[in-house]
Amino acid sequence: MSTPSRNSQIGEPTWEIASLYPMQGSWSEEDYLRLDAGRLVEFDNGKLEVLEMPTELHQAIVFFICLQIRNFVAQSEDQRGVCLMAPLRVKLWEGKFCEPDVLFMLEKNRDRRTSRYWNGADIVFEVIQ
Repeated sequence: MSTPSRNSQIGEPTWEIASLYPMQGSWSEEDYLRLDAGRLVEFDNGKLEVLEMPTELHQAIVFFICLQIRNFVAQSEDQRGVCLMAPLRVKLWEGKFCEPDVLFMLEKNRDRRTSRYWNGADIVFEVIQ
């Protein structure tokens, strides 16, 4: 990575900080997993996609879906599991991570969960509105 030739000016992006990170297309999975952007960020073969902040309606729908899943799971002995909401990274395959709005994983698949991300999920929901 090259160092900027001058300091960023007021009203410009802080180029000095941007230069501390890999170039778009050059991110590794480990770079991505170390990133703590405070935003929803997905990873696709070396590229990052910063997602828009959800609206209040979006969050209400996500919450409703999560409650419905939790209610169903609470009433079903053979469908125990964990239901969570974003942000939580899910590795879909090598080089591809997403942060779905709602995730569910059966208890029997708990070995696919790590403290940093889940390796897949049994069901995910992405709210589009």
